[in-house]
Amino acid sequence: MDPTRNPIRGFTLEEFRGYFLEYLPDILEYNKSEGFTPPEADLDYLIGEIIGYYDGYSWDGETRVLNPYSLIQALATKELNAHWFSSGAMSFLIDFKKKEDRLILSPPPPQMSETSLEAVDLKNLKLTPLLFQTGYLTIDQRLSADSYLLRRPNQEVSQALEQNLLDYLLGQAEVNVTLLRERIVRALEIYDSTSLAASFRDILWWNSHSELKASEELYPGLIFSVLKALRFSVATQSVTVEEVFDILLTLGQRVAFVFEFKRSALTPTLGQSQEVAKKIKEKRQETIIEAKNQIQFRDYDAKYGAEYGVVKKVAVAFVGKTQRGRGGD
Repeated sequence: MDPTRNPIRGFTLEEFRGYFLEYLPDILEYNKSEGFTPPEADLDYLIGEIIGYYDGYSWDGETRVLNPYSLIQALATKELNAHWFSSGAMSFLIDFKKKEDRLILSPPPPQMSETSLEAVDLKNLKLTPLLFQTGYLTIDQRLSADSYLLRRPNQEVSQALEQNLLDYLLGQAEVNVTLLRERIVRALEIYDSTSLAASFRDILWWNSHSELKASEELYPGLIFSVLKALRFSVATQSVTVEEVFDILLTLGQRVAFVFEFKRSALTPTLGQSQEVAKKIKEKRQETIIEAKNQIQFRDYDAKYGAEYGVVKKVAVAFVGKTQRGRGGD
């Protein structure tokens, strides 16, 4: 956190432009030939891609530098990949995630004091300082003499973190991520709630690593994290005049989906007799109605109608306790 050392932890934009521009024409031609960049791309386009991918690290909220390891590897290989992540495993973060039993894919921008960011207590590790000290978060702006707002530094970190956590969230299931995303997009575009519910159910069943507790927050958190990792435009805990809702998902400027999640505790028996299955169906319908009633009188159309062509309100109900794909609904 020493301000005199901020510029020497990576390459500043001035250093990047001063030392490395001579390498860029060959890199541009290679990426065009491989189809990694559009045929009409020029050097300004490539520079913008490199900056977006590797720039953004800061320890004061003002001076920003490019990740030196990733930049050098990109120049050497001529490819813009997550080079820094390939140099080491992130298993420690996954282990921490399991221990915390909470989702960390896209938390709100944390505000931390300098003392908290620098603290290292092996007996009481905190998630945000850990992410900051290991390079997954950096300083966005300085709010006061001892207060900072953090954010992810760049595209390299976001993409690699999301992909690794997506693998974790989906457990051991062999999932075609592209097909999963296409299936969800199709369900949203034609307002197919049955197909969307099937996708959400699959996501819960695939998540074999976490023990989902009887908590309303964990279910939408898991769905939100997977949607975020699948590159959907999603936000959570957005405030309206009345209250908050769980997830806002948008498809460009065309349509906004406001999701309200509810969960009812009902632990079915293995084998699920017809009587138990009937109880689950009845409880699911009750929970859906509860979620619908909760969002019915909230003025989401007025809040988002001017920005999006269509605003859809989606009630989602979870019933029972799902364990390894059995029980629940």
